[in-house]
Amino acid sequence: MINELNIYNQGFPQYIPRKFMNNWIEVGLSNDFYFKFFLTYCDNNYLGGYLSRNAYNTLFCGPTLTNQSSLQYGLKNITPNDCINNWVQIGFENAQYLQFYLTFANENDIGGFLLQKSIKKLDFSIVHYQEFFEEYENQFHPMLINTNIQLSKEEKTRRIQVISDVYTILLARLLKRGLASKEGGRITNHTELPNAAIDDIQYLSNKLLQLYKEFFNGFHDQSNFLRFHECYELFYNGEIRGSKYPGQGQPDSSDEFLFSEFAIQAIELNIDVEIWQELLKTFVKSQEIFIQVYRPKGIEVPTLEDYTFSNFQYFKQVSQKEKERLRKKYDNMSFYELIQAYSRNLLKAQSP
Repeated sequence: MINELNIYNQGFPQYIPRKFMNNWIEVGLSNDFYFKFFLTYCDNNYLGGYLSRNAYNTLFCGPTLTNQSSLQYGLKNITPNDCINNWVQIGFENAQYLQFYLTFANENDIGGFLLQKSIKKLDFSIVHYQEFFEEYENQFHPMLINTNIQLSKEEKTRRIQVISDVYTILLARLLKRGLASKEGGRITNHTELPNAAIDDIQYLSNKLLQLYKEFFNGFHDQSNFLRFHECYELFYNGEIRGSKYPGQGQPDSSDEFLFSEFAIQAIELNIDVEIWQELLKTFVKSQEIFIQVYRPKGIEVPTLEDYTFSNFQYFKQVSQKEKERLRKKYDNMSFYELIQAYSRNLLKAQSP
């Protein structure tokens, strides 16, 4: 559970617990401005790691620049590579600036070190979301279930079988829905789609909601649902990308649409209807972010399988303002309206 110790005010402990290393955190330069930073190193003076090139607006470099006529740049005529192994000044929104020792830059990120004394606050809440997706993988990815020491041998066998059976049905539903959406945006009728076994959906609903409630305070009030929404927004916007292995903390392939498909199937079978209707808003809304941020490169008419983690490009990420717009768009949708929006998203994903 997230608690008040997630935020350290100025004068925060010199020692940062190991669990927060190699994770995204939020660095506060003022009481109301934070940027996301992937933390890899900490000592008494510096924090090391990297941030997305989408996080800042401008970058200033000193006299080591080969082009002296242009000191301010973002995505203009100079790249951060011109300032490797030098102190730079990063400019954020709201006239916030940070001195940063730049050590590397790639297509999506810049890395290096910042002075602890330049930081007002650190917020580790986002680590909770990263831990959620790691635990989700441990409990529901067939390749990881067998190594999960928390599950009995019997539970592992049953869970792998149920997931395999349900996955087959959900994928068939998705493909039928996707094909229908390309027929002039046609909405499939539920009678056209196959159904998984009720006992299997109830079993997985119990297990999924148990995990969700563990990480989101039992969904006891609307604030917990809001945190769930935020968690998936960050995930589909590529804001909790990890570095332990390729694709860590990122959406990958048509399987991402199966979150919505499972919620719809549970509702149609009258299983935990109220909570799945609320979660369906998150899943369908997040599709819009996924389709934009991970749209395949160089493919005019992509398939759903073309949406892989390797397509991530920082400049496609949506802004906080766009996230808020999407929340307003989806928050009051009915079940049928969400299915309509889902079909529109599938059509958009497969269109030029």
